[in-house]
Amino acid sequence: MVITAEHDQALARARHRAEARNLVAIEASRVASGHDRTYFFRVSSFSRQGTEHGVRVNYSADGVEVICSCEGGLNNRLCQHAAAALQALESPQVEPEPPAAINRGAAALAILNGDPDDYIFMRSA
Repeated sequence: MVITAEHDQALARARHRAEARNLVAIEASRVASGHDRTYFFRVSSFSRQGTEHGVRVNYSADGVEVICSCEGGLNNRLCQHAAAALQALESPQVEPEPPAAINRGAAALAILNGDPDDYIFMRSA
């Protein structure tokens, strides 16, 4: 389903359900082709424990297309799983600092503080 302004109310309801149920979309993969971007997510089912639904979000010149493998998505309706995936794409992503950079910073601080034993310990970590 390509999302248009006609879907604003349905999307708002789906987002509300996703937030109320604490649904989290886990990005499985992404593909870029020219200006098109496609993202694939896994979202746990709220009603069926242990079940995950697949959500594909495609950004193209035609707009945003969302497809979910749940019953609602397969019937061309905006669902809470699709809303969770869209929310994940809209949320700012904070990249964690790599452990090596943290260790280098801590090692440099140990050297500056004149504690070479701490530096040797951090080098081996």
